[in-house]
Amino acid sequence: MFLHQYRASIRRTLVYRWLATLVCLMGLCWHAAAPAAEYTAEDYRKAVMACVQARDDVCAEKNWRQLLRLRPTDGKALANLGILMNRKDKHQEAVAHFERAIGLGEGTYDLFGFYADSLGKLGRTEEAIDWSYKSLAAWPRTVDVRGNLAKLLVLQKRHYEALAVLSVFDDVQRAQGYPPYFEGQRIAIETLLDRDPARIKPQGTAMRLSKFESHFYAPVTLGEARPVPFVVDTGASKLSLSDALLVDSKAAYKVLNPAVGIVLADGRRVKARLVAIESLKVGPYALKNVQAVVCQRCVPLLGESALAKFDMKSTRTHGVDFMLLSPRQLRADAGSALGMVTPRRPKGRAATTCARRWWLARCWPPAHTVRRRPATATRPQAPNCPAPAGPWCCPCAPPSSG
Repeated sequence: MFLHQYRASIRRTLVYRWLATLVCLMGLCWHAAAPAAEYTAEDYRKAVMACVQARDDVCAEKNWRQLLRLRPTDGKALANLGILMNRKDKHQEAVAHFERAIGLGEGTYDLFGFYADSLGKLGRTEEAIDWSYKSLAAWPRTVDVRGNLAKLLVLQKRHYEALAVLSVFDDVQRAQGYPPYFEGQRIAIETLLDRDPARIKPQGTAMRLSKFESHFYAPVTLGEARPVPFVVDTGASKLSLSDALLVDSKAAYKVLNPAVGIVLADGRRVKARLVAIESLKVGPYALKNVQAVVCQRCVPLLGESALAKFDMKSTRTHGVDFMLLSPRQLRADAGSALGMVTPRRPKGRAATTCARRWWLARCWPPAHTVRRRPATATRPQAPNCPAPAGPWCCPCAPPSSG
């Protein structure tokens, strides 16, 4: 009988110890049956740390809610509770907590990143893209946010913008001796572009580029090479690239000058080749006969020889810098290969004046340009030639016949 009671006592002791340990792990705030009002906000905050170390989200949620009961304007508590709701797929509640936290002035990269994730899963894609960019502006090396942002951009058919977001990070990784992080995701997007390029059109009339470590990068495709991030450099007169990149791309080009002197970013003067690349693409936009300088140590720069064919606009939205590249209207004739810009054709009275000036110069030339004029010649009363269309008179071109 005594042995039986002893064993029962041991079992009760073990059960009590297990319960005490569980109570301790599930919140230093929940001390037995003591009323919750006896604990302060700091007690609950310390209890959260124990819950986090035990990886107990239920415990952490209870403590954050108790803390917010005492301090309803604690932005950090609201943000952390929102992150917990995000992990539980309660995105509507998560968004409410995130918005309250941001409204109280809370702002961290993980808050913005989780907020963007919840917005995306609620179908608010454009807002999710904006907040993803804000998260990357606060901490550019957040790979989870960067990868999710690329997926959101692909959903919006902004594939080249997604490639720019991923490729610039991988390029920096390679420069620092690390393997590229987004190789697989980039291959998937590039495969989509190669498989059915006709269905994938740029959204709107401009390609948007985001800033990464004080520079804007644009995806440039040469020949058979994969898109490579080029630094947008308005101070460079020519597009610049390395010999290795030009050779590997198998792009067609013509050498204009085999030996030109250039100054690198570090101040060194080196010899380079001036070439004309037959065709390349900046994002989805194809360019023809672009002049470039090529040398062994030249870094990829998108200079004025390519940028002159775009209208550029820099914007800053809520602390995030963007650059918009939109192609200028090119002529449909052979001049478009050289990037010639066609002025808009005049209309109305301007078109009439232009036609009259062109017709007078062609149909009734000045006296000093004609050696003999018949005595019976009379001035025509109406022009017998088609409407002008090109850069000769006003901004019109001479007609092809008349």
